[in-house]
Amino acid sequence: DNAILTTMGYNNICVGIDMPPALWTTATLYGLCSAATLNYVLFALHRLKVSSEEHMISLSKPEVVAFYFCNLFYLFGGLVFALCFVNHPWDNLPAHTRPFEIFMVGKLLAVWAVFYEEKLSRKFSEGRYGIDKKKKRILILRHFGIFGM
Repeated sequence: DNAILTTMGYNNICVGIDMPPALWTTATLYGLCSAATLNYVLFALHRLKVSSEEHMISLSKPEVVAFYFCNLFYLFGGLVFALCFVNHPWDNLPAHTRPFEIFMVGKLLAVWAVFYEEKLSRKFSEGRYGIDKKKKRILILRHFGIFGM
């Protein structure tokens, strides 16, 4: 019997991760996930800057703010997720699961931002014949960014 089974009615992978020694291992290795999330967000913000400077995309001020919000919320969620390792489900299940929910919402927002950016860049480049090397490189980086999440 455990807090997840009692509350949700079924066990999931968290039951195994929430107990030592798996808890100690995953908490330690999560630093790599945090670093990857930080790297992704920095890359996405840099990509937005370069895309704007190279006139591959045209964003209004509210769109830029929304793009920054989505990516920074994803970063925030990635950092807050570490609290799942601090708050044990048997002590306080909502405090244990909320960081995960925040992380998933942040990831969803970041994915939406990438797809919106892609839609705008396609709309902006309609009617053009061919893409120069620099713009092609940025498009390739954008697609790696989507799959790097």
